[in-house]
Amino acid sequence: MDDEQISITRRRNIVTESEKEENEFYLYEEFYILSYLRSSIPTICDPVCICLRICILADLTFNSYITIDNKGNIKYLEGIITDPILKEVHNLIKENVYTPKEWIYSLNGESFSYSKIGLHIKNLRFRITKKMEENRIFISKKRNNIFSKRKYSIENNIKRKLCDRVIEYLTVRNTYSLRIEILIGFLSFCSVCGPILNSLPPKICLQAKTYVNEIRKKFKETNLCKNPIEIIVYQLMKTIYKY
Repeated sequence: MDDEQISITRRRNIVTESEKEENEFYLYEEFYILSYLRSSIPTICDPVCICLRICILADLTFNSYITIDNKGNIKYLEGIITDPILKEVHNLIKENVYTPKEWIYSLNGESFSYSKIGLHIKNLRFRITKKMEENRIFISKKRNNIFSKRKYSIENNIKRKLCDRVIEYLTVRNTYSLRIEILIGFLSFCSVCGPILNSLPPKICLQAKTYVNEIRKKFKETNLCKNPIEIIVYQLMKTIYKY
């Protein structure tokens, strides 16, 4: 390995470690936890499903496990991943070359191409729920009978911490975080922003919701991105808003 490759590897490790230190959860975990704040959950065509797949691709992007090449395809980068879900998708990307949009639909099981059928990440919500329950983040509620669907509540400190971070970003507005804006974009798309922001005073709530709309508009309309991370992220977000 030459000096340039060593330098790149070291920078990648630094980014990965700082990302983990700053954020207790991966993006897909944060989004899934907050998605439980919805007042109602659709039984079919729940947008949370496709958003989770995009979150996973975004997590791999932010931690420098993937990049994008000159042809617009997602490119595999070497890295040690301990999270089994991220590792599974990372290994799929190692063996296959597709655009961000193609990966979204393939991971969500919406591609009818024979070569992409095996890329569907199955039982994703069940796997994340089990992980959250094992880590005592999701607390199982008592079921009325053995046939009723199991429901969960979120551990209060975790819920408060994640909600407060979203509220602070939308109300203080003194920093810029692409990662948080992606999370807000997904929460808005899945009707979760309301339950988080409605506890605020009316004037502040209105200002926060206006900022949410600005973030959505930016993801829809921005075309000029300066680096591989932004290029991938904005392509992912444009896909979800055209979904």
